[in-house]
Amino acid sequence: MKLRNDPLKSFGGLRNWPPTWSCIGGENKSRPTGEVGVLKEVKTYYPTGQTFGLPLNRIFLFIEYDNSRYVGGMSFEDAEVCKTVAELLKSHCGHDLAEIGELELRFLDKTAAAQQPEKAASGLWRRVVEFSGQALRRAS
Repeated sequence: MKLRNDPLKSFGGLRNWPPTWSCIGGENKSRPTGEVGVLKEVKTYYPTGQTFGLPLNRIFLFIEYDNSRYVGGMSFEDAEVCKTVAELLKSHCGHDLAEIGELELRFLDKTAAAQQPEKAASGLWRRVVEFSGQALRRAS
């Protein structure tokens, strides 16, 4: 399955690929969308400490497009999937995002078959609602 179509590349029912891009410098302050630009850098974030039950495994992608630099993020519930995708992306720095979206993710096919996105999304929202309720009770 291609990176752009893989169900594991979603978080809370929202698609991760391609990320939403935010300008962080350069000549053009446009707001590009889709698989644009060249991947320049990949950084990861794995939480330590309390995350209030919410998964925060993140990949940050830095691209260059139209004489500007942009950042976009991907979130994952599964830390191992996050690490695997991050390593794949790191090995493709210098490549066009459209080319990266075409990558086959055969190594994740078994994991995708085992996961049920509807249950994962409902579990995430249940934790959000539980956390919100706890915060409201503490505030009152």
